Amino acid sequence: MKEWFRVTKTLPFGRKVLIFVLFIALISVFIWWLLAIYRYFTVVGPAKGGQYVEAVTGQPHFINPLLAPGSSASSDRLLTKLLFSGLYSYDQNGALGPDIAAGFVRSEDGKQYTVTLRKDIFWHDGENFTADDVVFTVNTAKDITYDTVVNALRVAWRDISVEKKDDYTLVFNLEKPRGDFLHLLTLGILPEHVWSKVSPVQFQLAQFNVKPVGSGPYVYVGHDLDAEGLVNSYTLSAYENYHRGEPRISRVVFQVFPDRVQAVEAYGDGLVSGVTADTPSLVSELLKYDSSEVILRRPSYFGVFFNQTHNVSLGYDEVRQALLYATDRKEIVDEIFGVSAFAVKSPLFEGMKDYVESSAQPDFDLYAAQKKLEENGWKLSNDGIRVLEGDADKPRLEFTIAVNADQEQIRKVAEILAQQWRKIGADVTVDAREKAELDANVISRRVYDALLTFHPMRWDQPNIFALWHSREKDHPGLNFSLLQDVPVDKALDDLQEISDPELRSSLYAQIQGRLKLEDPAVFLFAPGFLFSYRSDVKGVDLKRVNAPQDRFSNIHEWYIKERRQLKK
Repeated sequence: MKEWFRVTKTLPFGRKVLIFVLFIALISVFIWWLLAIYRYFTVVGPAKGGQYVEAVTGQPHFINPLLAPGSSASSDRLLTKLLFSGLYSYDQNGALGPDIAAGFVRSEDGKQYTVTLRKDIFWHDGENFTADDVVFTVNTAKDITYDTVVNALRVAWRDISVEKKDDYTLVFNLEKPRGDFLHLLTLGILPEHVWSKVSPVQFQLAQFNVKPVGSGPYVYVGHDLDAEGLVNSYTLSAYENYHRGEPRISRVVFQVFPDRVQAVEAYGDGLVSGVTADTPSLVSELLKYDSSEVILRRPSYFGVFFNQTHNVSLGYDEVRQALLYATDRKEIVDEIFGVSAFAVKSPLFEGMKDYVESSAQPDFDLYAAQKKLEENGWKLSNDGIRVLEGDADKPRLEFTIAVNADQEQIRKVAEILAQQWRKIGADVTVDAREKAELDANVISRRVYDALLTFHPMRWDQPNIFALWHSREKDHPGLNFSLLQDVPVDKALDDLQEISDPELRSSLYAQIQGRLKLEDPAVFLFAPGFLFSYRSDVKGVDLKRVNAPQDRFSNIHEWYIKERRQLKK
């Protein structure tokens, strides 16, 4: 080396510069090849870290799988989704799959399911997840002394018992076969060691409803209150022992806003990472921003269910048929929801495997509606209301639509419907009541002419039994039209026992055909929503959801940070 330096000293300056340049080039080529090899064997991929902030509305009170479904605050359902797990869950395509469950065995008669649990599940406080937790949760959902538990859950589980076989094995016994039983297992499970100490009277008031202990992908860290004692935000951290892998985003914050307008404004100002909207004006506002977005359709829908036993005029086939013709779904969707909702004309609809288009209700046709009434003797009286001529009692075409006053958009839907139906000579009034009063004094007693309400549905194996079977016509059943139809009952019963896809499709077709003949309800629309999120949030990959909170089905795979890593 010393000799080389002595030689270079004697070289002319130009040669020295050339040698230096060649040396630097050689080093550069070497580094370039190292980087090329590194890039060849690695790829940019997700890394752990970062914070995701979502703008939500509604004060969280019931972060509890048995209370959140009935809460008026969407924040309760969103937080419950991240903090709790079920035996089964829906993925980002709305398909059902095992979560905490490791597998199941179904008896030949379909009345017993033996479900095994994963053994690597731990509660956020470190305790083991066992069969005792499932037994406690199901029995609590069924227990009428826990009167704050959502009624739909009690209805769903009332004919099912569960017993512990061992710490990781459960036996579910059904009074009758349930073809959709596994969907019930999406219920979030409560920790028995925490909640068994809480009495039924204190269940709704327990601190664990706001400081929950779950087994989901995120752990409760804390929440901030303002000067008035209202929640400003909820902070969650990634659960390192989550059974589907530690979430990549380290921290999730739910920022609480008084209304959706302010939530969208916060997104526009860059204060939050994600937000949803379901009205035309807010959707249009969000679409202005340079961000990622997806319009998510839901299978659940709203409809008006006719109680023919409570109103004389609605008992006439031609009246219900005329109301179907007089329903302008497009006006409702365009005026109230825009692209975030779509019209529905059948108990099953496009996108569902067993939808039968020929069984859909008719399109809007005001002339056809008026003609149907005229031909059947319903004549306009001096006050513009139709009366059935030729009938000794001369019944008037008048009825009331009962609706939840707490839901402003749905109340507006009822008002638009009333206006539409008045155009054919129907005297329609809207009876808007607060949810508690509506449930206790109207729905449970079945003292309504027509009820505008929501029916939760699934994309996979649509759950229509409780809505149309005659056994469900009395409270706490969900057969709001009080339909009693032998062919429908038989087809619904058969659906619970038959697993063959072709036979099930035939049964769904029969049910849709019968409902078209009976016209027990007018189907209106399925609400969806626009989900906007910052472009640095990756891995979302949403297709469709069964409920808004299901957009977090794969949140453990979302990521913000990136790094190069070896190719697989």
